[in-house]
Amino acid sequence: LNLFGSVARDQANSQSDVDILVELDESIGFFEFFRIKHYLEDLLQCPVDLGTVDALKEHLRQPILEEVVHVF
Repeated sequence: LNLFGSVARDQANSQSDVDILVELDESIGFFEFFRIKHYLEDLLQCPVDLGTVDALKEHLRQPILEEVVHVF
């Protein structure tokens, strides 16, 4: 599990979402992915932008991977 964006840069404010990048060992379905997203939003009590490395747009991949903070 990795953080990126304003939370990773320690620039988040009360309006910020939490950008989370995950690496999955196996493919999961659309509904399971959004179940995890909603679980994290309930847990963190804020909007979550959940993504995978494979789903990153090519032009965004390198900047995101350079700022990522590995959580676990």
